[in-house]
Amino acid sequence: VQRHSGRLSVVAVRPEPAAYEVSWDLRRRATLDLPAGAGRLELVRSARGPIAAAVLPARVTVRTRRGGERLRPRVGGPSRSLKSLLQNAAIGLGERRVLPLLCVGDQLLAAADLWVDARWQCAAPGAKRLRLIWHRPA
Repeated sequence: VQRHSGRLSVVAVRPEPAAYEVSWDLRRRATLDLPAGAGRLELVRSARGPIAAAVLPARVTVRTRRGGERLRPRVGGPSRSLKSLLQNAAIGLGERRVLPLLCVGDQLLAAADLWVDARWQCAAPGAKRLRLIWHRPA
């Protein structure tokens, strides 16, 4: 039994997920099977996708949280800690442990399919847009 955000839930006992860090060549593969049973990522074209294809690098690093990550979820908005974004969105602890983060160098590009940093968001009308989908583990 687990308590989180004032709610009780019954969860299956699973071993602690392992931290991971992998490289993803976005130009060669549209999907990435994540290690440690963390699910799968997929990058798809979408007319309403938040990611600007023109500024997306060819290769990103996908990793688990280390702590201290920051993200600007809205253009012109403030930078926020990933920890507070996850808490405000009531994301459970189990999901946080395997949450895939897309990074370019030391910059956080996206937190799974939850948030995309403003510098990678598409603002130009008619530009090619992409959407990240995280197929969560079962």
